[in-house]
Amino acid sequence: LAVRAAAGTGFKAPSFYALGNPLVGNSALLPERSASGELGLDWSSDNGVNASLTMFRARYTDLIDFDPGPPLQLVNRSEVESNGVSAAFADSMGDRLTIRATTQRIETSDQRGAPLLNRPVWRASAALDWAATRRLRIRLTDSYTSARQDFSIPTGVRELDVYHRVAVQATVALSPATTMRLIVDNALDSDHEDAVGFP
Repeated sequence: LAVRAAAGTGFKAPSFYALGNPLVGNSALLPERSASGELGLDWSSDNGVNASLTMFRARYTDLIDFDPGPPLQLVNRSEVESNGVSAAFADSMGDRLTIRATTQRIETSDQRGAPLLNRPVWRASAALDWAATRRLRIRLTDSYTSARQDFSIPTGVRELDVYHRVAVQATVALSPATTMRLIVDNALDSDHEDAVGFP
């Protein structure tokens, strides 16, 4: 069992897009600044089981964010807080099979009450890796994203639904220098939108 802690500060200048885009750019944007910290536990066993739990918190000053307005514009949010917890688990079940899972809950809020877009509270994923033969590996993954708000000009602010996305990947080592991959994304044909208007 290991205990870890970290703290840091950050600085991010606005991009040329944020400053000069003819539709949403804002030449008056200030650089983002942040202060963050985390506390975590890591555990591993002799039989290949690993797990971790991390709590984190960050505070942003002058966070660059999209404001649907009117007018449509990128703006500085004076104070934004982000608090959350994440967990991960992995188990090597013999030489051929590995299971991995991660989850994260994060709540982000503007201290002045402005809506923040594209910030789901929950994200999770699970993966199963199987070494079928010496040359063939198969991976099955499932990712989950909770509801979140998004914006488009025709619809205004709208909440996007929860969705799962399942993917299957087969990797074949044809030679030491050549690998072929076949990936089927959204294998169960989930009907969802990554952004408003993009099903």
